[in-house]
Amino acid sequence: MIRPFYFETQKTVKPFSIDPKMIDEKSDCHCHTCITSDCSEIPMKVPFYFLREDVGEIAENLCLPLQSNSENKVELIRHVGIALQNYIDDGNQIPCVLPAICQNKHRVNLNFRITLRKKIISILDTENGEVQKISYRVSIELYLSSGQVKNFESDVESDKIKSFAWITRTTESLAKIPREKEDKIAFDEMVQACIETQDVPVELIYPNAGWRHFPNSGWRYVYGDGAVGVDGSNIHTRKCNEKFHFPTYKIDQSEIFREAMEMRKICKSCSASTMLLLFTHASTMQTFFAEVNFPINFVLAVVGITNSRKTSLALEMGRFLNKSKKNADAEFTATSAGIEKTLSLYKDAVILIDDFRPAETRADQQKLHERLEALVRFYGNRVPKKRMDDYSSNTNKFFPIQGLCVLTMEILVGVQSSLSRMMTVEIDKNEVQNDVLLHYQQKPWILSSHIFDFIRWETVCQDFIMKTISNHMPCLRTQYVFEYQRFGEMFAVFHIVAFLIGCYAQSRGFWNCEESDLFVHECDSLTLSLLRNMETKLKKTDKGLILVQALFEAIENRKLSATKLNTETSPLKYILYEDDFRIFVQTKALKKIAEEYCLHYKIDVIFTNEDEIITALERLEILDIYKNGTKRERARKLPIQHGNHLRYLYIIKELAQKRLEEI
Repeated sequence: MIRPFYFETQKTVKPFSIDPKMIDEKSDCHCHTCITSDCSEIPMKVPFYFLREDVGEIAENLCLPLQSNSENKVELIRHVGIALQNYIDDGNQIPCVLPAICQNKHRVNLNFRITLRKKIISILDTENGEVQKISYRVSIELYLSSGQVKNFESDVESDKIKSFAWITRTTESLAKIPREKEDKIAFDEMVQACIETQDVPVELIYPNAGWRHFPNSGWRYVYGDGAVGVDGSNIHTRKCNEKFHFPTYKIDQSEIFREAMEMRKICKSCSASTMLLLFTHASTMQTFFAEVNFPINFVLAVVGITNSRKTSLALEMGRFLNKSKKNADAEFTATSAGIEKTLSLYKDAVILIDDFRPAETRADQQKLHERLEALVRFYGNRVPKKRMDDYSSNTNKFFPIQGLCVLTMEILVGVQSSLSRMMTVEIDKNEVQNDVLLHYQQKPWILSSHIFDFIRWETVCQDFIMKTISNHMPCLRTQYVFEYQRFGEMFAVFHIVAFLIGCYAQSRGFWNCEESDLFVHECDSLTLSLLRNMETKLKKTDKGLILVQALFEAIENRKLSATKLNTETSPLKYILYEDDFRIFVQTKALKKIAEEYCLHYKIDVIFTNEDEIITALERLEILDIYKNGTKRERARKLPIQHGNHLRYLYIIKELAQKRLEEI
């Protein structure tokens, strides 16, 4: 057996160097292939072939594995050369790898050869966009001295492939290490020839499921098994479990669509289930919204008591990839860094964060509030934390805020700015219809296969989708007047998503125009109703309003006495003063009054610090703030001091009373 590139000796032979003196018509030797004076070594019957020098070189090197004392070695070299030349004369070309790996005559200590099987390009998301990291899938054919051949395969990063360490590791140290200069040169040339191989498959691996832009094809949705609209599986995500699920039997796509739309009936009122269905479809368009500068900057919160089936509902209606996974992507008991990392799990899919509930201690509750606040703000501006990583060995330090987030909560809490970034749907213990939910749990492919077909439609209609978002978002955001501006954005997003679902259904022939319009109208009515309810509740839980309510109630119930401010009372340094138009109160005292008020009425609101209190009152526009150029004093000394150098908040009575009347 000929084992190319396995060399036992550095001795080289020129099998076709012919001495003219030995070849003449009078010679007794008729073989015409004499290399030595002893012609008896060469059979007389073989005719003479004049071989090109490059063919002879290749034939010689291919036969070098034979021991130097092998019988008929020269004859074997000649036959190999003849076969190669006949192959060329028939119009064929010698494989380009042969000259490259045979040209060096000193590769006598390398007992293996390497072949490039695939070029692998791993895509990483960074602060500056996508970055490519290249590696090679290389097979190693190794020849043992016993004649046995062993095969290995390894994926090698491009910056490590010219090191011999990966060869040693992959072959379990069976490969001979090149120690001489010539052997090292030979190895370098072998590697170079390998990685320069053309026409090998190229595999693209992306970090997570979602839309990726390809220069010649546009946007394609990449998942664990491939990319929607692209043949083959050489484009996929790093996690193989990011797959769609399909029915095991033949079923018409229109029937799957009908079943998917019927998921709205999982809830008796259809409220939470409809919003989840719309939000799941919106998650497949997150990149499109961002591309036209209208990113989806809010989360969907499903609020319900224990055993209300809120988690099961969110899992069934929110997850269309990896349906076999039966738990949330993260829980609020995880660390803040762990939750943040989870937010980059999918690029265009739903991420489920589960189980925000009351903690056992006030300190633990404060930590949960901080995590909730951070999570909601991440999606509010989609800016991840900056980290000092100069001394970190972790190469994946960047976790972009991606996908859309669904939260499940037992209580609805948070600062006002965070609550306004949540689209909240509430369910009670009997809202989820267990028999309907069980039907979809037993057929997990319904939502998954429907979303797959919806993404196929998005692939074809991506320009239409982005134009629709770009043209309609500005006017839809201002169609209704809300107390909180973000509510207008929420309404616009859900309207556009409902409209695009209707467009998809019409293009597939599942609905007619009237059915699509009815669906959009029902979704708009539900969205508007939920936003108005949220608006009312947020006013009641507004920290600024709670502060004003607590202060006025304490004064009315005579728990506190507002002393008239004059030259006689000012030096007494009371915590509370008033004049005809304003109330003067110390910030620290107001914080204590508000905490007692929340404790008495069981209001789950926490005041973190005095600065938060001042900000909450300022947002209500009830503070008398001193302004002098760029200088602003929100808490300042009394207008009549007389030795009282303490600072007070100036609350305008009329404006504060007006805010309370609006509730």
